[in-house]
Amino acid sequence: MADMDVQDSKLTLDTSDVDQWVGKPVIFAEMWDACNATDIRRWVQAMDYPNPLHWDENFARASRFGG
Repeated sequence: MADMDVQDSKLTLDTSDVDQWVGKPVIFAEMWDACNATDIRRWVQAMDYPNPLHWDENFARASRFGG
């Protein structure tokens, strides 16, 4: 592998399946479902975000957010 030419080591990404969409605007559709405590808890667990505001109910109630 050390003897490989730099030219040989370059890869080309095949984008033929998405070429028709390159440079075109993406239509953004935002979902407006209600967010509840379970959704926030799952997000916090997924992000590994140890903020007590999300984990400790008493801490959250005492915060400026009230819960």
